[in-house]
Amino acid sequence: ENVWEGDVLSNRIRGENCYDMGKLRMILARLNRRPDEVIFSSDHVSDLPVLDWADVPIAANPSEALRTVATLRGWRVVDWA
Repeated sequence: ENVWEGDVLSNRIRGENCYDMGKLRMILARLNRRPDEVIFSSDHVSDLPVLDWADVPIAANPSEALRTVATLRGWRVVDWA
């Protein structure tokens, strides 16, 4: 959530940024229980905590770093035009 400063919307955010472990913490905070199956796709290596947590991690149009990790871990890699 961005922060308003008077009538100007700032580039700051309220709370933790939503990447890396912060994204996983935000997801977990919103859940009452873990879903039976978690399918998660991302294009960036900063989402590794959520991809590791997911039952079905998918690297979609991945950065080179994520492509490398996904290949090493045997995750599905998809490239969409």
